[in-house]
Amino acid sequence: MSLNSQTSSNFIKSVFGPKVAVLCSQDAELVSKRNNLSFVQLLRPFCNVTNEIQVRDVHSQPSQITELCISLQDLKNGLPNETQMNQMIFNSVQSCIDDSSSLQTWNIKHENYDININSSCPWYEAYREAVTSLAPQRDNEFINYFVACFLVVSSSHPNPLEEFSRLSGQQNQIQHSTPDSTWKWMIPNTLKYFVLLHDNSQADISRAQGVMKDLQSMHNNACFLLQINSKSTDDGTQDMPDPWTKYLSGKETPSQNSQTAEKNPSNEVQGQKKVYGCCLTISDHENLRTFMYECASKGIIPHMEKNIRSLNEQIAQRKALHRTIVRATKSFFGKAPTAPSSSPGSRTAEPLEQIRKVADLCFLCQLYENAYQFYYTAKKDLSSEGAWISAASSSEMAALSKFMQQPRAQRSYPTQYVDSAIDTYLNRTSDDYVALRCVMLSLECLSQQKLYPDAATQLLRLTNDENDLKCALLLEQVAHCYLRAKRPMLRKFAFYLVLAGHRFGKASQRHCALHCYSSALQVYSNAGWRLALDHIYFTLGRHFLSLNNFTEAITSFEQLVVKSSQSSIQQLLFLNEYLEIANRYKETFKENISYRIPSIQYKRNTVRFEMTEPGYKFDSEFENLEDIARNRLYPNGLIIFKKKGFEAVENETVWVDICVVNNLDVTLSLKDVNLKFEYCATDSKMVIPAISNILVKALSKQYLTFQFQPDMPGSIRIFGLSYKLSTRNTDASFNAPQSSLELEGVQLFSDEHTMELTVVPAMPKLLVSNLFLPSTMMFNEIASSPLTIANVGPKTARNLSFVSPSQACCVVADPQTEIKSINEQFLRLFADKQVKPGTVVMQKSLISSLAAGEEVHLRLWVQSSQLKQHKIEFVIYYEDGETFDEKGKRTDPRTRFLRYRHEAHVLEGVHFDPKVSWNSGGKSSALVIAHVSKDSSPSKLESFCCDSKEWLLQHLLTPPYVPQNFAFQARSSPDSRRIKNVREENYNIQWVNLQSGDKNFQPGGLDKLLNITFAQDHASSAPEDSASETKPFMIAVQWAKVDEQSNRVGQSYVPITELGSSSILPEILPMQDLSSNNLEALHRIVKWSIYCKSEVHHHFDIECPCIVPVDIIIFNQHNCTLRVTVDAMNSQNVAAGGDLLSSHSFTWVGKAFYDLELPPCGQHSIQMHAYFTQSGTFNINSFDVWATPVASNKQAQLIPQTRQPAFLLSVFNDADIF
Repeated sequence: MSLNSQTSSNFIKSVFGPKVAVLCSQDAELVSKRNNLSFVQLLRPFCNVTNEIQVRDVHSQPSQITELCISLQDLKNGLPNETQMNQMIFNSVQSCIDDSSSLQTWNIKHENYDININSSCPWYEAYREAVTSLAPQRDNEFINYFVACFLVVSSSHPNPLEEFSRLSGQQNQIQHSTPDSTWKWMIPNTLKYFVLLHDNSQADISRAQGVMKDLQSMHNNACFLLQINSKSTDDGTQDMPDPWTKYLSGKETPSQNSQTAEKNPSNEVQGQKKVYGCCLTISDHENLRTFMYECASKGIIPHMEKNIRSLNEQIAQRKALHRTIVRATKSFFGKAPTAPSSSPGSRTAEPLEQIRKVADLCFLCQLYENAYQFYYTAKKDLSSEGAWISAASSSEMAALSKFMQQPRAQRSYPTQYVDSAIDTYLNRTSDDYVALRCVMLSLECLSQQKLYPDAATQLLRLTNDENDLKCALLLEQVAHCYLRAKRPMLRKFAFYLVLAGHRFGKASQRHCALHCYSSALQVYSNAGWRLALDHIYFTLGRHFLSLNNFTEAITSFEQLVVKSSQSSIQQLLFLNEYLEIANRYKETFKENISYRIPSIQYKRNTVRFEMTEPGYKFDSEFENLEDIARNRLYPNGLIIFKKKGFEAVENETVWVDICVVNNLDVTLSLKDVNLKFEYCATDSKMVIPAISNILVKALSKQYLTFQFQPDMPGSIRIFGLSYKLSTRNTDASFNAPQSSLELEGVQLFSDEHTMELTVVPAMPKLLVSNLFLPSTMMFNEIASSPLTIANVGPKTARNLSFVSPSQACCVVADPQTEIKSINEQFLRLFADKQVKPGTVVMQKSLISSLAAGEEVHLRLWVQSSQLKQHKIEFVIYYEDGETFDEKGKRTDPRTRFLRYRHEAHVLEGVHFDPKVSWNSGGKSSALVIAHVSKDSSPSKLESFCCDSKEWLLQHLLTPPYVPQNFAFQARSSPDSRRIKNVREENYNIQWVNLQSGDKNFQPGGLDKLLNITFAQDHASSAPEDSASETKPFMIAVQWAKVDEQSNRVGQSYVPITELGSSSILPEILPMQDLSSNNLEALHRIVKWSIYCKSEVHHHFDIECPCIVPVDIIIFNQHNCTLRVTVDAMNSQNVAAGGDLLSSHSFTWVGKAFYDLELPPCGQHSIQMHAYFTQSGTFNINSFDVWATPVASNKQAQLIPQTRQPAFLLSVFNDADIF
């Protein structure tokens, strides 16, 4: 439940407080009316007695009464009928809603929710108080019967004592002589309390004191002299406290209001608020407070205490007599007599009435323990008598008595008593009030004990009738119960708030409905339940519209049309209603509508300076290129900082693309679309043409393109659109009616999305033409195209430079440049990319100047170096001529760029799989065999070149002998030390023609090359301490593919590194290092090289096993005979990075064990076969090698050799590509 201004115990005390009747003489009422209040209304703020009052229970034990609430009822004002009562309740709720602007909010963060709701519901408190105060007295309970009566007479009356006597007789007649009276009395001898009302500003105090002495002599303490009106209305100020307004708002019946107006016509001043208590002072307030305490402590409480003792004695005597009769009857007849049963729900016999009366009196005197005992007794007796309604009432009061004893009570709140009472009220009586009162009181008790789910269950039992206001308030409390549970149930909270808002709307309480729907909206807004959101927004819009709040109504309906999940017809209906509301708003406030439909995708908004497709936007790669070029090429080393926004040039065309998106399934019609802008320039006459008519189709995006030419230097700020929105002439297939409105409105950009253009003076402008690049290329293919650059601007362009990213692989050259030079440039470019990836190719000052109207012819060379898609991007940097400011002073040149982009689809090209054997005996040398990969496109190999200055290449095999393969030998250059510091681009690149080679190597020589040990190098050259290191290098292979469709040329790159596809060739060790004392040397007496493919492709689905031959060459590094064993039978062969227990492994098949003898410095070649059952990457170097010298003892123990670096073989499954 929501937070209340009262505690649970105080609320129960206010509902069940002593009820006192009031009879006032006419002159006493006139004294009260001077304050615009009746006597009962005058006392109402002071009925809560805060001072403690002592009382004794049935056992004469003293107890204290705290926070006693006395209820007053004027007997001259009859009870309102049902219609008046409903109106008064409605007014009470409405008055609290009007004052709910200052309610405190409660922030709840739970799971993914973060909501702010009002922590209290004052309209529920007002409804609760109105219902309990206007409820009529019931026959089956005495707690709301009158226990006393105030007889009020003015001291200015001609004969006050006679008037008191007349009022006393009138009270007796109402109580005893009017059987059909609506007023009911607790005790036959009702306490009469005599109040002499004295007007201090108009009456004589001495006369009043004399009358008071006569009253005291006749009635002892049951009288009081109440002095009020210490000032006239003309004397004092009106800044006195006003405690009456909160009690009077909405609680007077229409008849009472009319009577007040007739009796006090002078107070009904048009346009002036009525002031209550205008003749009272602070001392008068204290007199009223003292009067209520005195009458309670000396009159009402003692009177009820005396009746409690009297009734308790009667009950005790009757019980004693009953026990005597029962014993006598049993002794004579053997069983007790049966009491006659009463009809269900009827009033019971006098003994049970006495028990219920004494229970009610104990509850009113806050003797809750005694009250519980009597209520419990009455509940049992009434249930046995079949008086179900009276028993339910006693059960309800017994539960309240137990709750009010807390924390002294030993037992917890008996919820089962209340559940049983609610069942009886709902099923056995048509009186809705008793069930409603029971549920509201139980809600306070359960919420005090944090039993919110139980409270919600009880509330839901009363939400199914036709009283919309009652059901709405109870459903709202159900929602708050779920919110305040131990684990907040936010979705249930929102669901029941929506139900409550619906019932509030039916009850014409639109402010409450708005409050409920707005709170539920916070939960549903991020839940993704679009249809629920549509219902909430639609209802909010309707309620705001009924309250003439057009601003909020438009905001709510905007949510329905900005994005919707409804059907097309429903969306059209929403849109038509939105336009109608927007039209009413425009007519009322004379303002343009701020549209949100169609929505604008700000990220797609562009400013173009070239005629491209709408929305075309160059990405950040061009911006990075331009920043690098600007910082490196700008004269005098100055750094140019990029300006914010776009830069347009005077008298050059600009295109502005605004991307609008229609998220509805309804076509939108936009007419007279204008771009809202500000042009900060002197004497500018630029006009941006409007778009007359455009249709934005359903669920689509559309670019609104505006074209203009700035005519003066300055700045342009684009900040929105203005257009007429309608649904006319859209989708004629809809059966729903289409609105005829064409409503003009604006859609303004936010500050962060405003488009800024800086207009600079005229500059040169370059254009590219005659550039025809292929759309499809092979990988590493080289293509070229003519390139024409023309200056179409009014000024001369200077310092033209070509800038492109290295991955674009494009260069500009003269048309007469040979392809050999281009190949060398691409080779150097590829080498630079390997060392420094992400570099920029910059060809500075290709053209020093290009006058206006001139053009230059060049050629663009491109190599496709990216797989699948190759992006060709470059910018041409240029500057304008000399510029001067307004004072004639020379200024720095301005820069400009020409952008170009082209994309080509890349097909499979030519790839090479090199096999490398290194030798470091004397002069470093390497043997390289280049195989064309199987997946390469068939091509003709023409030549290759090398960019290294440290290696000399000798071609060994030519393609005519071995198709798609070639081999060469690389030797360290003798001049490598001398040319070590020469820049790479200044060193001549070595070229080798593949059409000629060493004739000593015949077609079968390819296999022999695998066994070359370069013995001639070891024999002819001694080791040199200064021998160059085996540094890697790279070769570029030129190839050509000629067919009927095309003639393609290309250049593939083959890196040659010491981490090639073979192990390093051995080093010859001196004999003296081989001794038993040198254990490290014993583990390194042999080395071996592995030769096999580094990649294998196999279709495992067609042929499961894959067998790969592996050639192994074992080298003896010493001048003695060695015994060597190669054992692959017990090796642990797993995938690279895998564990030993993994099934992802391979095995050796065939012969897997060799026992060899190697001569001094000799070698031996063996072959084994690896067996694979699945794809993966495997370490082939997994076998064990053992060796020992055999010169002296052939039975010497074999020594395990140090395992060499891993040799990785990748096996691919061709079935995975499908």
